[in-house]
Amino acid sequence: MEHNGSSQSDMAAEMEQLQSSLMEREIMVASIEEELKQANEEMEELRKTNCCLPDSTEETARLQNSLKEKENLMKSLEEVLNQLIEEMAQVKSTNSHKDLMAEKEQLQNSLKEKENQVKSLEEELKQLKEEMAQVKSTNSPDMAAMMEQLQSSLMEREIKVTSLEEELQQLNEEMEEMRKTNCCLPDSTAETEQLQNSLKEKENQVKSLEEELNQLIEEMAQVKSINSHEDLIAEKEQQQNSLKEREIKVTSLEEELQQLKEEMEELRKTNFSLPDSTEETEQLQNSLKEKENQVKSLEEEVKQLKEEMAQVKSTNSHEDLIAEKAQLQNSLMEREIEVTSLEEELKQLKEEMEELRKTNCSLPDSTEETEQLQNSLREKENQVKSLEEELKQLTEEMAQVKSTNSEIEIQLTSLEKEHQQLKEEELLEKLREAEESQSSLQAECEQYRTVLTETERMLKDLQKRVKKEEFAWKPKFSLSEKQLRVERLEKDKKLTKDLDQAATKLQQLLRATQEQLAKETRTAASTQICAVLSRATKRRPDSAFR
Repeated sequence: MEHNGSSQSDMAAEMEQLQSSLMEREIMVASIEEELKQANEEMEELRKTNCCLPDSTEETARLQNSLKEKENLMKSLEEVLNQLIEEMAQVKSTNSHKDLMAEKEQLQNSLKEKENQVKSLEEELKQLKEEMAQVKSTNSPDMAAMMEQLQSSLMEREIKVTSLEEELQQLNEEMEEMRKTNCCLPDSTAETEQLQNSLKEKENQVKSLEEELNQLIEEMAQVKSINSHEDLIAEKEQQQNSLKEREIKVTSLEEELQQLKEEMEELRKTNFSLPDSTEETEQLQNSLKEKENQVKSLEEEVKQLKEEMAQVKSTNSHEDLIAEKAQLQNSLMEREIEVTSLEEELKQLKEEMEELRKTNCSLPDSTEETEQLQNSLREKENQVKSLEEELKQLTEEMAQVKSTNSEIEIQLTSLEKEHQQLKEEELLEKLREAEESQSSLQAECEQYRTVLTETERMLKDLQKRVKKEEFAWKPKFSLSEKQLRVERLEKDKKLTKDLDQAATKLQQLLRATQEQLAKETRTAASTQICAVLSRATKRRPDSAFR
Protein backbone atom coordinates (compact mmCIF):
# COMPACT_ATOMS: atom_id res chain seq x y z
CA MET A 1 0.00 0.00 0.00
CA GLU A 2 2.86 2.29 0.87
CA HIS A 3 4.44 1.52 -2.48
CA ASN A 4 1.17 2.30 -4.24
CA GLY A 5 0.95 5.60 -2.38
CA SER A 6 4.50 6.45 -3.36
CA SER A 7 3.82 5.58 -7.00
CA GLN A 8 0.72 7.76 -6.99
CA SER A 9 2.69 10.62 -5.47
CA ASP A 10 5.34 10.20 -8.15
CA MET A 11 2.66 10.24 -10.82
CA ALA A 12 1.23 13.43 -9.31
CA ALA A 13 4.67 15.02 -9.30
CA GLU A 14 5.23 14.00 -12.91
CA MET A 15 1.83 15.43 -13.81
CA GLU A 16 2.71 18.69 -12.07
CA GLN A 17 5.99 18.80 -14.00
CA LEU A 18 4.09 18.19 -17.21
CA GLN A 19 1.67 20.97 -16.33
CA SER A 20 4.52 23.34 -15.53
CA SER A 21 6.22 22.49 -18.82
CA LEU A 22 2.93 23.05 -20.62
CA MET A 23 2.58 26.42 -18.88
CA GLU A 24 6.07 27.36 -19.99
CA ARG A 25 5.20 26.33 -23.53
CA GLU A 26 2.00 28.42 -23.36
CA ILE A 27 4.09 31.40 -22.23
CA MET A 28 6.47 30.84 -25.15
CA VAL A 29 3.52 30.60 -27.53
CA ALA A 30 2.10 33.85 -26.08
CA SER A 31 5.45 35.58 -26.63
CA ILE A 32 5.50 34.26 -30.21
CA GLU A 33 1.94 35.53 -30.64
CA GLU A 34 3.01 38.98 -29.39
CA GLU A 35 5.89 38.98 -31.86
CA LEU A 36 3.47 38.01 -34.61
CA LYS A 37 1.11 40.82 -33.51
CA GLN A 38 4.00 43.29 -33.76
CA ALA A 39 4.76 41.93 -37.20
CA ASN A 40 1.08 42.34 -38.10
CA GLU A 41 1.13 45.95 -36.84
CA GLU A 42 4.21 46.65 -38.93
CA MET A 43 2.47 45.07 -41.90
CA GLU A 44 -0.59 47.31 -41.31
CA GLU A 45 1.67 50.36 -41.22
CA LEU A 46 3.25 49.18 -44.43
CA ARG A 47 -0.26 48.73 -45.87
CA LYS A 48 -1.12 52.33 -44.97
CA THR A 49 2.04 53.55 -46.66
CA ASN A 50 1.32 51.27 -49.62
CA CYS A 51 -2.12 52.83 -49.97
CA CYS A 52 -0.51 56.20 -50.78
CA LEU A 53 2.22 54.75 -53.01
CA PRO A 54 1.73 53.25 -56.50
CA ASP A 55 2.60 49.76 -57.83
CA SER A 56 2.40 47.99 -54.43
CA THR A 57 -1.08 46.44 -54.50
CA GLU A 58 0.10 42.93 -55.49
CA GLU A 59 2.76 42.82 -52.74
CA THR A 60 0.29 44.02 -50.09
CA ALA A 61 -2.22 41.38 -51.22
CA ARG A 62 0.43 38.68 -50.94
CA LEU A 63 1.44 39.90 -47.47
CA GLN A 64 -2.19 39.98 -46.35
CA ASN A 65 -2.71 36.42 -47.57
CA SER A 66 0.48 35.24 -45.83
CA LEU A 67 -0.57 36.98 -42.60
CA LYS A 68 -3.99 35.33 -42.76
CA GLU A 69 -2.33 31.93 -43.24
CA LYS A 70 -0.04 32.57 -40.28
CA GLU A 71 -2.97 33.61 -38.11
CA ASN A 72 -4.72 30.40 -39.07
CA LEU A 73 -1.58 28.45 -38.12
CA MET A 74 -1.45 30.24 -34.76
CA LYS A 75 -5.08 29.34 -34.18
CA SER A 76 -4.32 25.72 -35.02
CA LEU A 77 -1.35 25.80 -32.58
CA GLU A 78 -3.60 27.15 -29.86
CA GLU A 79 -6.12 24.41 -30.58
CA VAL A 80 -3.35 21.79 -30.37
CA LEU A 81 -2.18 23.25 -27.04
CA ASN A 82 -5.72 23.16 -25.72
CA GLN A 83 -5.97 19.54 -26.84
CA LEU A 84 -2.69 18.80 -25.00
CA ILE A 85 -4.06 20.38 -21.84
CA GLU A 86 -7.22 18.32 -22.13
CA GLU A 87 -5.13 15.18 -22.71
CA MET A 88 -3.02 15.96 -19.65
CA ALA A 89 -6.22 16.34 -17.65
CA GLN A 90 -7.33 12.99 -18.98
CA VAL A 91 -3.88 11.56 -18.01
CA LYS A 92 -4.53 12.73 -14.45
CA SER A 93 -7.84 10.90 -14.32
CA THR A 94 -6.58 7.66 -15.95
CA ASN A 95 -4.15 5.35 -14.16
CA SER A 96 -4.17 2.35 -16.46
CA HIS A 97 -1.05 1.39 -18.36
CA LYS A 98 -2.88 1.00 -21.62
CA ASP A 99 -4.32 4.48 -21.43
CA LEU A 100 -0.88 5.86 -20.62
CA MET A 101 0.67 4.06 -23.60
CA ALA A 102 -2.08 5.31 -25.93
CA GLU A 103 -1.75 8.80 -24.54
CA LYS A 104 2.03 8.52 -24.94
CA GLU A 105 1.61 7.61 -28.59
CA GLN A 106 -0.91 10.41 -29.07
CA LEU A 107 1.44 12.85 -27.36
CA GLN A 108 4.32 11.72 -29.55
CA ASN A 109 2.18 12.09 -32.68
CA SER A 110 0.97 15.50 -31.53
CA LEU A 111 4.56 16.50 -30.79
CA LYS A 112 5.62 15.38 -34.26
CA GLU A 113 2.74 17.35 -35.74
CA LYS A 114 3.74 20.37 -33.67
CA GLU A 115 7.33 19.99 -34.82
CA ASN A 116 6.12 19.92 -38.42
CA GLN A 117 3.93 22.94 -37.70
CA VAL A 118 6.87 24.72 -36.09
CA LYS A 119 9.01 23.95 -39.13
CA SER A 120 6.30 25.24 -41.43
CA LEU A 121 6.00 28.28 -39.17
CA GLU A 122 9.75 28.84 -39.40
CA GLU A 123 9.59 28.59 -43.19
CA GLU A 124 6.63 30.97 -43.29
CA LEU A 125 8.46 33.34 -40.95
CA LYS A 126 11.43 33.27 -43.30
CA GLN A 127 9.14 34.01 -46.23
CA LEU A 128 7.53 36.77 -44.17
CA LYS A 129 10.97 38.21 -43.43
CA GLU A 130 11.84 38.15 -47.10
CA GLU A 131 8.53 39.78 -48.04
CA MET A 132 9.00 42.36 -45.27
CA ALA A 133 12.46 43.11 -46.60
CA GLN A 134 11.05 43.53 -50.10
CA VAL A 135 8.22 45.74 -48.87
CA LYS A 136 10.59 47.77 -46.72
CA SER A 137 12.93 48.15 -49.66
CA THR A 138 10.02 49.58 -51.68
CA ASN A 139 7.94 51.33 -48.98
CA SER A 140 8.28 52.51 -45.39
CA PRO A 141 6.70 55.04 -43.00
CA ASP A 142 9.77 57.22 -43.48
CA MET A 143 9.00 57.22 -47.17
CA ALA A 144 5.46 58.33 -46.31
CA ALA A 145 6.91 61.22 -44.30
CA MET A 146 9.10 62.13 -47.25
CA MET A 147 6.07 61.97 -49.49
CA GLU A 148 4.18 64.27 -47.10
CA GLN A 149 7.08 66.74 -47.19
CA LEU A 150 7.11 66.57 -50.96
CA GLN A 151 3.35 67.11 -51.03
CA SER A 152 3.70 70.15 -48.74
CA SER A 153 6.38 71.61 -51.04
CA LEU A 154 4.13 70.89 -54.01
CA MET A 155 1.26 72.66 -52.22
CA GLU A 156 3.49 75.71 -51.69
CA ARG A 157 4.41 75.67 -55.36
CA GLU A 158 0.73 75.37 -56.28
CA ILE A 159 -0.01 78.41 -54.08
CA LYS A 160 2.70 80.35 -55.89
CA VAL A 161 1.30 79.21 -59.22
CA THR A 162 -2.22 80.30 -58.16
CA SER A 163 -0.86 83.74 -57.20
CA LEU A 164 0.77 83.97 -60.60
CA GLU A 165 -2.48 82.85 -62.21
CA GLU A 166 -4.33 85.63 -60.33
CA GLU A 167 -1.79 88.17 -61.60
CA LEU A 168 -2.26 86.82 -65.10
CA GLN A 169 -6.04 87.02 -64.61
CA GLN A 170 -5.65 90.71 -63.77
CA LEU A 171 -3.52 91.06 -66.89
CA ASN A 172 -6.23 89.34 -68.92
CA GLU A 173 -8.87 91.74 -67.51
CA GLU A 174 -6.73 94.72 -68.48
CA MET A 175 -6.22 93.21 -71.93
CA GLU A 176 -10.01 92.74 -72.23
CA GLU A 177 -10.49 96.43 -71.42
CA MET A 178 -7.93 97.18 -74.12
CA ARG A 179 -9.93 94.93 -76.46
CA LYS A 180 -13.09 96.96 -75.80
CA THR A 181 -11.26 100.12 -76.86
CA ASN A 182 -9.19 98.74 -79.73
CA CYS A 183 -10.71 95.25 -80.48
CA CYS A 184 -7.35 93.65 -81.22
CA LEU A 185 -6.28 91.36 -78.34
CA PRO A 186 -7.13 87.59 -77.71
CA ASP A 187 -7.35 85.50 -74.51
CA SER A 188 -4.93 83.37 -72.32
CA THR A 189 -4.87 80.42 -69.70
CA ALA A 190 -3.06 78.99 -66.57
CA GLU A 191 0.09 76.87 -65.73
CA THR A 192 3.69 77.74 -66.46
CA GLU A 193 3.94 76.45 -70.03
CA GLN A 194 0.59 77.98 -70.94
CA LEU A 195 1.69 81.20 -69.21
CA GLN A 196 4.76 81.34 -71.40
CA ASN A 197 2.61 80.80 -74.48
CA SER A 198 0.20 83.51 -73.33
CA LEU A 199 3.13 85.85 -72.72
CA LYS A 200 4.36 85.21 -76.24
CA GLU A 201 0.86 85.91 -77.55
CA LYS A 202 0.73 89.12 -75.54
CA GLU A 203 4.08 90.18 -76.95
CA ASN A 204 2.70 89.60 -80.43
CA GLN A 205 -0.38 91.59 -79.46
CA VAL A 206 1.80 94.44 -78.22
CA LYS A 207 3.67 94.33 -81.51
CA SER A 208 0.36 94.49 -83.39
CA LEU A 209 -0.66 97.42 -81.18
CA GLU A 210 2.59 99.18 -82.01
CA GLU A 211 1.95 98.55 -85.71
CA GLU A 212 -1.55 99.98 -85.35
CA LEU A 213 -0.09 102.99 -83.56
CA ASN A 214 2.36 103.50 -86.39
CA GLN A 215 -0.52 103.29 -88.86
CA LEU A 216 -2.44 105.82 -86.78
CA ILE A 217 0.57 108.15 -86.80
CA GLU A 218 0.84 107.80 -90.57
CA GLU A 219 -2.89 108.52 -90.94
CA MET A 220 -2.53 111.58 -88.72
CA ALA A 221 0.32 112.79 -90.91
CA GLN A 222 -1.91 112.27 -93.94
CA VAL A 223 -4.71 114.17 -92.20
CA LYS A 224 -2.34 117.05 -91.51
CA SER A 225 -1.27 117.13 -95.16
CA ILE A 226 -4.83 116.77 -96.61
CA ASN A 227 -7.14 119.85 -96.63
CA SER A 228 -10.09 118.41 -98.59
CA HIS A 229 -13.19 116.88 -96.95
CA GLU A 230 -13.54 113.97 -99.35
CA ASP A 231 -11.01 111.78 -97.47
CA LEU A 232 -12.53 112.54 -94.01
CA ILE A 233 -15.74 110.54 -93.58
CA ALA A 234 -16.30 111.60 -89.99
CA GLU A 235 -16.72 115.26 -90.99
CA LYS A 236 -19.84 114.42 -93.00
CA GLU A 237 -21.87 113.81 -89.85
CA GLN A 238 -20.75 117.09 -88.34
CA GLN A 239 -21.52 119.02 -91.52
CA GLN A 240 -25.03 117.61 -91.95
CA ASN A 241 -26.50 120.39 -89.82
CA SER A 242 -24.78 123.07 -91.88
CA LEU A 243 -25.90 121.29 -95.05
CA LYS A 244 -29.50 121.28 -93.82
CA GLU A 245 -29.28 125.05 -93.30
CA ARG A 246 -27.89 125.38 -96.78
CA GLU A 247 -30.73 123.25 -98.15
CA ILE A 248 -33.19 125.63 -96.50
CA LYS A 249 -31.44 128.52 -98.20
CA VAL A 250 -31.53 126.67 -101.52
CA THR A 251 -35.28 126.08 -101.11
CA SER A 252 -35.72 129.80 -100.53
CA LEU A 253 -33.73 130.43 -103.72
CA GLU A 254 -35.95 127.94 -105.52
CA GLU A 255 -39.04 129.80 -104.35
CA GLU A 256 -37.56 133.05 -105.61
CA LEU A 257 -36.79 131.41 -108.94
CA GLN A 258 -40.35 130.08 -109.06
CA GLN A 259 -41.59 133.62 -108.60
CA LEU A 260 -39.28 134.73 -111.39
CA LYS A 261 -40.65 131.94 -113.54
CA GLU A 262 -44.22 133.04 -112.91
CA GLU A 263 -43.30 136.61 -113.74
CA MET A 264 -41.65 135.43 -116.92
CA GLU A 265 -44.82 133.51 -117.84
CA GLU A 266 -46.80 136.69 -117.34
CA LEU A 267 -44.31 138.45 -119.57
CA ARG A 268 -44.83 135.71 -122.13
CA LYS A 269 -48.58 136.27 -122.05
CA THR A 270 -48.07 139.95 -122.57
CA ASN A 271 -45.62 139.20 -125.36
CA PHE A 272 -48.12 136.94 -127.10
CA SER A 273 -50.60 139.88 -127.14
CA LEU A 274 -48.09 142.06 -129.01
CA PRO A 275 -47.91 141.95 -132.84
CA ASP A 276 -45.16 139.87 -134.42
CA SER A 277 -44.42 142.27 -137.25
CA THR A 278 -42.02 144.63 -135.62
CA GLU A 279 -38.40 143.91 -135.02
CA GLU A 280 -38.59 145.23 -131.48
CA THR A 281 -41.15 142.64 -130.45
CA GLU A 282 -39.00 139.92 -131.98
CA GLN A 283 -36.02 141.17 -130.05
CA LEU A 284 -38.12 141.23 -126.87
CA GLN A 285 -39.32 137.69 -127.50
CA ASN A 286 -35.76 136.55 -128.10
CA SER A 287 -34.67 138.20 -124.90
CA LEU A 288 -37.57 136.56 -123.05
CA LYS A 289 -36.58 133.18 -124.46
CA GLU A 290 -33.03 133.76 -123.35
CA LYS A 291 -34.31 134.66 -119.89
CA GLU A 292 -36.42 131.50 -119.83
CA ASN A 293 -33.39 129.48 -120.81
CA GLN A 294 -31.43 131.20 -118.09
CA VAL A 295 -34.19 130.39 -115.57
CA LYS A 296 -34.17 126.75 -116.70
CA SER A 297 -30.41 126.64 -116.37
CA LEU A 298 -30.75 128.14 -112.90
CA GLU A 299 -33.33 125.46 -111.99
CA GLU A 300 -31.04 122.71 -113.27
CA GLU A 301 -28.15 124.18 -111.33
CA VAL A 302 -30.33 124.31 -108.19
CA LYS A 303 -31.25 120.62 -108.69
CA GLN A 304 -27.59 119.74 -109.08
CA LEU A 305 -26.88 121.75 -105.94
CA LYS A 306 -29.51 119.74 -104.03
CA GLU A 307 -28.09 116.42 -105.24
CA GLU A 308 -24.58 117.47 -104.30
CA MET A 309 -25.78 118.60 -100.89
CA ALA A 310 -27.47 115.20 -100.40
CA GLN A 311 -24.22 113.48 -101.28
CA VAL A 312 -22.38 115.69 -98.74
CA LYS A 313 -19.72 116.87 -101.09
CA SER A 314 -19.07 120.21 -99.50
CA THR A 315 -16.08 121.16 -101.58
CA ASN A 316 -17.81 120.50 -104.89
CA SER A 317 -20.99 122.26 -103.70
CA HIS A 318 -18.96 125.38 -102.88
CA GLU A 319 -17.34 125.28 -106.29
CA ASP A 320 -20.77 124.88 -107.95
CA LEU A 321 -22.13 127.80 -105.95
CA ILE A 322 -19.21 129.92 -107.04
CA ALA A 323 -19.75 128.84 -110.66
CA GLU A 324 -23.47 129.59 -110.38
CA LYS A 325 -22.64 132.95 -108.88
CA ALA A 326 -20.42 133.72 -111.84
CA GLN A 327 -23.11 132.51 -114.25
CA LEU A 328 -25.74 134.64 -112.50
CA GLN A 329 -23.47 137.66 -112.64
CA ASN A 330 -22.89 137.06 -116.34
CA SER A 331 -26.63 136.62 -116.98
CA LEU A 332 -27.35 139.79 -115.01
CA MET A 333 -24.79 141.67 -117.06
CA GLU A 334 -26.40 140.35 -120.24
CA ARG A 335 -29.84 141.35 -118.99
CA GLU A 336 -28.63 144.82 -118.09
CA ILE A 337 -27.18 145.17 -121.58
CA GLU A 338 -30.48 143.98 -123.05
CA VAL A 339 -32.43 146.41 -120.86
CA THR A 340 -30.22 149.30 -121.90
CA SER A 341 -30.68 148.34 -125.54
CA LEU A 342 -34.43 148.14 -125.05
CA GLU A 343 -34.45 151.53 -123.37
CA GLU A 344 -32.57 153.00 -126.30
CA GLU A 345 -35.05 151.43 -128.70
CA LEU A 346 -37.92 152.84 -126.66
CA LYS A 347 -36.36 156.25 -126.77
CA GLN A 348 -36.05 155.97 -130.53
CA LEU A 349 -39.68 154.84 -130.75
CA LYS A 350 -40.80 157.74 -128.62
CA GLU A 351 -38.91 160.15 -130.82
CA GLU A 352 -40.49 158.60 -133.90
CA MET A 353 -43.91 158.80 -132.28
CA GLU A 354 -43.42 162.46 -131.49
CA GLU A 355 -42.34 163.12 -135.06
CA LEU A 356 -45.38 161.24 -136.29
CA ARG A 357 -47.61 163.24 -134.01
CA LYS A 358 -46.13 166.41 -135.32
CA THR A 359 -46.69 165.24 -138.86
CA ASN A 360 -50.20 164.05 -137.96
CA CYS A 361 -51.05 167.42 -136.55
CA SER A 362 -50.08 169.13 -139.86
CA LEU A 363 -52.01 166.62 -142.03
CA PRO A 364 -55.81 166.79 -142.67
CA ASP A 365 -58.15 164.43 -140.80
CA SER A 366 -60.32 163.41 -143.75
CA THR A 367 -57.93 161.20 -145.58
CA GLU A 368 -57.70 157.50 -145.05
CA GLU A 369 -53.96 157.68 -144.71
CA THR A 370 -54.29 159.81 -141.66
CA GLU A 371 -56.68 157.31 -140.15
CA GLN A 372 -54.33 154.48 -140.91
CA LEU A 373 -51.47 156.42 -139.46
CA GLN A 374 -53.46 157.22 -136.38
CA ASN A 375 -54.39 153.60 -135.96
CA SER A 376 -50.81 152.55 -136.41
CA LEU A 377 -49.71 155.23 -133.97
CA ARG A 378 -52.24 154.03 -131.46
CA GLU A 379 -51.03 150.51 -131.87
CA LYS A 380 -47.46 151.64 -131.50
CA GLU A 381 -48.36 153.66 -128.44
CA ASN A 382 -50.01 150.61 -126.97
CA GLN A 383 -46.93 148.58 -127.82
CA VAL A 384 -44.74 151.24 -126.26
CA LYS A 385 -46.88 151.26 -123.13
CA SER A 386 -46.73 147.50 -122.90
CA LEU A 387 -43.00 147.60 -123.48
CA GLU A 388 -42.63 150.27 -120.83
CA GLU A 389 -44.60 148.12 -118.41
CA GLU A 390 -42.47 145.12 -119.29
CA LEU A 391 -39.35 147.21 -118.84
CA LYS A 392 -40.60 148.36 -115.46
CA GLN A 393 -41.23 144.77 -114.48
CA LEU A 394 -37.85 143.77 -115.81
CA THR A 395 -36.15 146.56 -113.90
CA GLU A 396 -37.98 145.50 -110.76
CA GLU A 397 -37.02 141.89 -111.37
CA MET A 398 -33.44 142.97 -112.03
CA ALA A 399 -33.45 144.89 -108.77
CA GLN A 400 -34.81 141.83 -106.99
CA VAL A 401 -32.24 139.62 -108.69
CA LYS A 402 -29.49 142.06 -107.72
CA SER A 403 -30.69 142.08 -104.13
CA THR A 404 -30.90 138.27 -104.12
CA ASN A 405 -27.46 138.08 -105.73
CA SER A 406 -26.04 140.38 -103.10
CA GLU A 407 -27.64 138.27 -100.37
CA ILE A 408 -26.33 135.12 -102.03
CA GLU A 409 -22.86 136.66 -102.22
CA ILE A 410 -23.02 137.60 -98.55
CA GLN A 411 -24.26 134.11 -97.64
CA LEU A 412 -21.60 132.49 -99.80
CA THR A 413 -18.84 134.53 -98.19
CA SER A 414 -20.18 133.75 -94.71
CA LEU A 415 -20.53 130.08 -95.64
CA GLU A 416 -17.00 129.99 -96.98
CA LYS A 417 -15.70 131.58 -93.80
CA GLU A 418 -17.72 129.19 -91.62
CA HIS A 419 -16.59 126.26 -93.73
CA GLN A 420 -12.94 127.21 -93.36
CA GLN A 421 -13.38 127.75 -89.62
CA LEU A 422 -15.15 124.40 -89.28
CA LYS A 423 -12.41 122.73 -91.27
CA GLU A 424 -9.70 124.21 -89.10
CA GLU A 425 -11.53 123.55 -85.82
CA GLU A 426 -12.48 119.99 -86.75
CA LEU A 427 -8.99 119.22 -87.93
CA LEU A 428 -7.53 120.66 -84.73
CA GLU A 429 -9.99 118.68 -82.60
CA LYS A 430 -9.25 115.50 -84.51
CA LEU A 431 -5.54 116.09 -84.21
CA ARG A 432 -5.92 116.65 -80.47
CA GLU A 433 -8.06 113.53 -80.08
CA ALA A 434 -5.63 111.49 -82.13
CA GLU A 435 -2.66 112.79 -80.12
CA GLU A 436 -4.50 112.04 -76.86
CA SER A 437 -5.46 108.55 -78.03
CA GLN A 438 -1.89 107.99 -79.20
CA SER A 439 -0.47 109.10 -75.87
CA SER A 440 -2.98 106.95 -73.96
CA LEU A 441 -2.21 103.96 -76.17
CA GLN A 442 1.51 104.46 -75.69
CA ALA A 443 1.01 104.69 -71.92
CA GLU A 444 -1.09 101.51 -71.92
CA CYS A 445 1.49 99.75 -74.07
CA GLU A 446 4.22 100.79 -71.65
CA GLN A 447 2.12 99.51 -68.74
CA TYR A 448 1.58 96.19 -70.51
CA ARG A 449 5.29 95.98 -71.28
CA THR A 450 6.15 96.57 -67.64
CA VAL A 451 3.57 94.00 -66.53
CA LEU A 452 4.90 91.49 -69.05
CA THR A 453 8.48 92.08 -67.95
CA GLU A 454 7.43 91.62 -64.31
CA THR A 455 5.59 88.39 -65.13
CA GLU A 456 8.59 87.12 -67.09
CA ARG A 457 10.82 87.99 -64.16
CA MET A 458 8.46 86.20 -61.76
CA LEU A 459 8.43 83.13 -63.98
CA LYS A 460 12.21 83.13 -64.21
CA ASP A 461 12.43 83.45 -60.41
CA LEU A 462 9.98 80.59 -60.06
CA GLN A 463 12.00 78.41 -62.40
CA LYS A 464 15.18 79.24 -60.49
CA ARG A 465 13.50 78.44 -57.17
CA VAL A 466 12.16 75.18 -58.52
CA LYS A 467 15.61 74.23 -59.78
CA LYS A 468 17.18 75.20 -56.44
CA GLU A 469 14.61 73.17 -54.54
CA GLU A 470 15.20 70.23 -56.84
CA PHE A 471 18.97 70.49 -56.28
CA ALA A 472 18.35 70.79 -52.51
CA TRP A 473 15.92 67.89 -52.40
CA LYS A 474 17.96 65.47 -54.48
CA PRO A 475 20.83 64.99 -51.95
CA LYS A 476 18.34 64.93 -49.06
CA PHE A 477 16.29 62.35 -50.88
CA SER A 478 19.36 60.21 -51.61
CA LEU A 479 20.49 60.47 -47.96
CA SER A 480 17.03 59.55 -46.72
CA GLU A 481 16.98 56.58 -49.09
CA LYS A 482 20.37 55.43 -47.79
CA GLN A 483 19.22 55.85 -44.18
CA LEU A 484 16.04 53.94 -44.95
CA ARG A 485 18.04 51.13 -46.50
CA VAL A 486 20.33 50.97 -43.46
CA GLU A 487 17.35 50.99 -41.08
CA ARG A 488 15.62 48.30 -43.12
CA LEU A 489 18.73 46.13 -43.02
CA GLU A 490 19.03 46.61 -39.25
CA LYS A 491 15.35 45.81 -38.71
CA ASP A 492 15.65 42.76 -40.94
CA LYS A 493 18.66 41.59 -38.94
CA LYS A 494 16.80 42.11 -35.67
CA LEU A 495 13.77 40.26 -36.98
CA THR A 496 15.93 37.37 -38.19
CA LYS A 497 17.68 37.20 -34.82
CA ASP A 498 14.39 37.29 -32.91
CA LEU A 499 12.87 34.67 -35.15
CA ASP A 500 15.96 32.45 -34.87
CA GLN A 501 15.88 32.80 -31.09
CA ALA A 502 12.18 31.96 -31.03
CA ALA A 503 12.77 28.94 -33.26
CA THR A 504 15.66 27.72 -31.08
CA LYS A 505 13.55 28.21 -27.95
CA LEU A 506 10.71 26.24 -29.51
CA GLN A 507 13.11 23.45 -30.49
CA GLN A 508 14.58 23.40 -26.97
CA LEU A 509 11.11 23.29 -25.44
CA LEU A 510 10.10 20.48 -27.77
CA ARG A 511 13.24 18.51 -26.87
CA ALA A 512 12.68 19.11 -23.18
CA THR A 513 9.09 17.99 -23.44
CA GLN A 514 10.16 14.91 -25.37
CA GLU A 515 12.79 14.07 -22.74
CA GLN A 516 10.36 14.67 -19.89
CA LEU A 517 7.75 12.53 -21.59
CA ALA A 518 10.34 9.76 -22.08
CA LYS A 519 11.38 9.99 -18.40
CA GLU A 520 7.78 10.02 -17.29
CA THR A 521 7.01 6.99 -19.43
CA ARG A 522 10.06 5.18 -18.02
CA THR A 523 9.20 6.04 -14.45
CA ALA A 524 5.60 5.06 -15.03
CA ALA A 525 6.71 1.75 -16.56
CA SER A 526 9.15 1.08 -13.72
CA THR A 527 6.52 1.92 -11.13
CA GLN A 528 4.04 -0.34 -12.85
CA ILE A 529 6.67 -3.14 -13.02
CA CYS A 530 7.45 -2.67 -9.34
CA ALA A 531 3.77 -2.78 -8.51
CA VAL A 532 3.33 -5.92 -10.56
CA LEU A 533 6.35 -7.53 -8.89
CA SER A 534 5.13 -6.57 -5.44
CA ARG A 535 1.74 -8.01 -6.22
CA ALA A 536 3.39 -11.19 -7.49
CA THR A 537 5.53 -11.51 -4.38
CA LYS A 538 2.48 -11.03 -2.21
CA ARG A 539 0.58 -13.71 -4.09
CA ARG A 540 3.46 -16.24 -3.83
CA PRO A 541 3.61 -16.52 0.01
CA ASP A 542 -0.15 -16.72 0.13
CA SER A 543 -0.10 -19.67 -2.24
CA ALA A 544 2.74 -21.31 -0.31
CA PHE A 545 0.86 -20.80 2.90
CA ARG A 546 -2.14 -22.42 1.38
